[in-house]
Amino acid sequence: MNVGAVVSSQPLATIAAGGKLQYSTREDALAHLVRDGVLPASVTDPAGKRFVSETGQIELQTDAKTFKVVTDRSECFVVPSGAALSGHFATVANGPEGSAVIFITALDGKQLTESGHLLILHLTDAQNSNVKFLKNDPTVVEHMGSLPHLLRLGSTALSLPNLGDSAKAWSLDSTGTRIRPIELKKDGAKTVLRLNSGREGAPCLAYELLK
Repeated sequence: MNVGAVVSSQPLATIAAGGKLQYSTREDALAHLVRDGVLPASVTDPAGKRFVSETGQIELQTDAKTFKVVTDRSECFVVPSGAALSGHFATVANGPEGSAVIFITALDGKQLTESGHLLILHLTDAQNSNVKFLKNDPTVVEHMGSLPHLLRLGSTALSLPNLGDSAKAWSLDSTGTRIRPIELKKDGAKTVLRLNSGREGAPCLAYELLK
């Protein structure tokens, strides 16, 4: 299938060379793909605000401004302030400070449900000091700024299946070296790890978990 210029109002896409269907990039192109059976109806909702990959592993919700990738060995969530998202393994509840990216992956090659060694990333917003954007547009930089780097404070509750009493977690520095142990709390059938980008007054973007 080729994706080309402008979608027409015809019931079917135009036939390109080699007998392939050719669709446009107009806003209703996805609806045409679903209507013609090229993509399953489950890839989007009627309002066109939710988009899911054919495998079901990637989901974007434009109205909620959320994004997630869920696989057997890793899960990733992009969440605005105050929002919550769930995968098959993890659930994240973001704090009020701003949007964040939370990424969980198995370091031992196993599925998340079976892994005994996990890496967790908690990413907020990092900028140079005195960076300047064009008319407050964060996509266009007028001045790169200078050191020191600034990291926005952020907090997120990460809930995982009950990991048992022997599970341990540590905050990590930028080299992957353990900084200090982090408490894991039980909440019913869940184990909760509180992520904080300014833990104890120092930047913290990564965690290691053993179970």
